[in-house]
Amino acid sequence: MAISETSFRDRQGKAISLKNACSLFTVAFAPVDTSLSVVNFSLFITTVTAKNDAVETLVTSYTTNAANRVALVGTIRTTLTQALGYLESNKAWKSSAATARGIVEKFRGTKPPAPKSPPPAPGETPAAAKKRNQGNQAYVELASHFEQFIGVCSGAGGYLPPGTTITIAAMTTALNNLKALNASLNTSEQQISVAQKSRYDLYFTGDDCLQKKFQAIKKAVKGQYGLASQEYQTVKVIKW
Repeated sequence: MAISETSFRDRQGKAISLKNACSLFTVAFAPVDTSLSVVNFSLFITTVTAKNDAVETLVTSYTTNAANRVALVGTIRTTLTQALGYLESNKAWKSSAATARGIVEKFRGTKPPAPKSPPPAPGETPAAAKKRNQGNQAYVELASHFEQFIGVCSGAGGYLPPGTTITIAAMTTALNNLKALNASLNTSEQQISVAQKSRYDLYFTGDDCLQKKFQAIKKAVKGQYGLASQEYQTVKVIKW
């Protein structure tokens, strides 16, 4: 089951609270395992924070580009409607216009789902992965439809529209922008997946993960100061 971004940051905050509590003990906290010391745990938390920051930066970029792609596709839909009208206004382009209309209908019929940010963390279900991949494929299909439409316009002799947004050059620029966003978002998803997996391992995998250190520090406090001590009562209430 996926773990929310909020949960990762929340656990980072709890680790900081645990570290701060241990640093204020009157008798210095001195665990046998020195990796649990205040100094070393502080360094570990710095690594945890950097992992969260890295994921957040990637997700922010992904979210921005995903929104830009949605907006661009909306603009392209408007462009297609205008360009099709221009083709259909000239009886000499009747055949080209008919072909173009079929492509526009395919474009309109391809409806990718709304993008979700961030992409699912490690542990996503096969159904979630399938839905996400289908959404990406839909945008690739939109680019293909648009490219075919431009090809039809290019083949219509004398296609020189007065509207600057429906010229071959303008539409080609929009197509290239859509292709670039598709490629960028595909790369971003892979980068986010790698970053999320690395962070997940730091939190939950192995004997030196954050979760194990968090639990071990509380046990070390109990062992050093005693079950009834104020020190242990202080850290006891800091829940993972």
